[in-house]
Amino acid sequence: MTEKVIHSLAEIQQDLERMKAEFHRQLIHYVVRFVDNPIMSDSAREVPVRTGQLRRSGTNNGNAPPDMEGGPSNTIDAMGGVYVDFGYGTLYAVYVHENLEARHKPPTKAKFLEDPVNRHADELGTVILDVADKIFLGGGAPASGA
Repeated sequence: MTEKVIHSLAEIQQDLERMKAEFHRQLIHYVVRFVDNPIMSDSAREVPVRTGQLRRSGTNNGNAPPDMEGGPSNTIDAMGGVYVDFGYGTLYAVYVHENLEARHKPPTKAKFLEDPVNRHADELGTVILDVADKIFLGGGAPASGA
């Protein structure tokens, strides 16, 4: 463990704020990556499937940088500066997502990410907070599906 010499109360407060921010970032990262959320659950049902590669490439990351490389991506400010990035990582994902002329067997369709984001973006912060409460108040991480 690294020792640090403290020179003032202000320095202690700054250190505590940095630790709090890092803890918050890591908690959100955990919640977003490992707990089901309504956006990716809906998107997984709506993404067209031929080989399964596109569906398997779906991802979400807490505090991700905007715009993943590869397929369609939506970055949402879920809780005042806590960014969540949802996307698909195949090179052809954008084409499948944007091709409104293609015929898909329902419930799969084009706009398989944009539509779930539009439906659920406002509730994502609540989902994250609910899971965080369960972790702290309930004695552990919830099973998949907050």
